[in-house]
Amino acid sequence: MLTVACLLALVGQITVDGNLDDIRAVAQASQRDPVNEVCAAARSGFDFSNVYVYYAVDTDTVFVGLDLMDIPDPHGIPGSPVWGLPGLGVPGDADGDGDPDSPATNPICVAAPFVDEDGVGPDEFYWVMLDPNNGGGLRSTILAQYRNNRFDIGTYPDRTPIPGASGAIALGTIGASHHPTQIPDENPSTADIEMRIDHWSRYDSTPANFSVVAIGAFYGLPSDSTNAVLVDIGSHSCASGAVNESSGTTDRVLRINGNDTVSVAALSTPIDVSLDVSLDGPNPARYVLWIWAGSLVDSFDVNARGTALGCTVGATPLRRFEQPQPFRCLRSPDLPSRVCGSLAEPNAPPRAPWSITRRRGFSVPITLTLQGILEDEGASNPIGFSVTNAVVVEVQ
Repeated sequence: MLTVACLLALVGQITVDGNLDDIRAVAQASQRDPVNEVCAAARSGFDFSNVYVYYAVDTDTVFVGLDLMDIPDPHGIPGSPVWGLPGLGVPGDADGDGDPDSPATNPICVAAPFVDEDGVGPDEFYWVMLDPNNGGGLRSTILAQYRNNRFDIGTYPDRTPIPGASGAIALGTIGASHHPTQIPDENPSTADIEMRIDHWSRYDSTPANFSVVAIGAFYGLPSDSTNAVLVDIGSHSCASGAVNESSGTTDRVLRINGNDTVSVAALSTPIDVSLDVSLDGPNPARYVLWIWAGSLVDSFDVNARGTALGCTVGATPLRRFEQPQPFRCLRSPDLPSRVCGSLAEPNAPPRAPWSITRRRGFSVPITLTLQGILEDEGASNPIGFSVTNAVVVEVQ
């Protein structure tokens, strides 16, 4: 029986729903930000606690998660200056009273003549500034903006929308005092803000490194801004895998609960892990699958007989003196035992494709990373094996 959990492919899609569990687990870069910077006595919805960034190489998409502050109990977080009533920061709630549409304004945070506008009003906004040149100047910066309850992608500093630019946003309003709010992009079952910018190579013809700054403001006055988040695309592409790479794309063959991107499972719920074959075959195909503890985004080359098969996000028994090493290994019986080294090997199907279900899931929270090697007639190497995509499984 395969011990795995809820999954998050370190590659591919992220669900833009205002729930940051998926992007938090795979983020290539993140930046913490102090809280209570907007209002020392309340949980303003314009006060960030973290920003997360993930670039999906295969879909040429940038995802950004804006983690709004929250106060877990009346005494705040031990050892840190978090004050105010317990609860979640709500997008559009400038004065921290839990209502993004309040006609009155909490004077503790926002003084007259200013008011907390409906939703994210015309004088309130969230900016995500993406610099494809990583310091190349403001004129090169792309601005993803949510203002006046509308999302658009434009240029900075003139805020001119870019024709044909596309993306999406979701604002989690679970902490709001009433629903629906005046925010048209709200998700009342989640918290925080999540956005997507499509076709990143349109703005950066050779995606490599870029920086991200998030700003939340109301009445045109900066309320909170994060330090630059530096994203290095090249060092995190190992999650994509290399199956069927000779065709010009890569096949996602490893899935959890039918999802090759993010799958978050509750405790004690069924978990299905499946491994497909390359579109170019063979079918059936030999394989090896490694399982690591935790969420990994590193880079380790995998070679056989001096030929590169791709790279993995964690070290493998083929590089046994490097860390982190997996703790479980599944393989086809006619592959050499050295691919698993001395790791424990649970019973496994002899060939892909296969699917294994753990019906009771896991009774305790756990995070695992899975990645392997698959026999592949579409491989871009003469050995005929390719590294699969990597997935992170998180049970909570």
